[in-house]
Amino acid sequence: MNVKNMQAEYEIRYNDPRRSGSFSEDVYAEYWPDPKTQDHRSNCAECNRPTLRSYGSVWVDRDAPYLGNARVVRREPDHVGSYKGLDRLRLTHGQWASFRYGKFCRLRCAEAFANAAHDAGYRRRA
Repeated sequence: MNVKNMQAEYEIRYNDPRRSGSFSEDVYAEYWPDPKTQDHRSNCAECNRPTLRSYGSVWVDRDAPYLGNARVVRREPDHVGSYKGLDRLRLTHGQWASFRYGKFCRLRCAEAFANAAHDAGYRRRA
């Protein structure tokens, strides 16, 4: 199978909007899903759930060294279409992901905190 066939198969099977460009640019670029990260671990103000580590992914050729500045957490064989000569690397920069809702992990926690504050008599000043 030649490179053009692999590229066509990749575009058909993996037409992902977050990736654009040619086969080589898509596969070998690092992907970090959440741009909002923080240097310290924090907890939800309502349920005390801790934040999780921020992880990213990159695909490299089989047994090729990773030359980026992130720490490799896991290396596992992967394939794109029928091309099986890739390894998927899970990477971390040692940072923590931030919550989606400010100080709260879920919208449910933000709502519960607001209702508890209202029941306790707290009001916004107009």
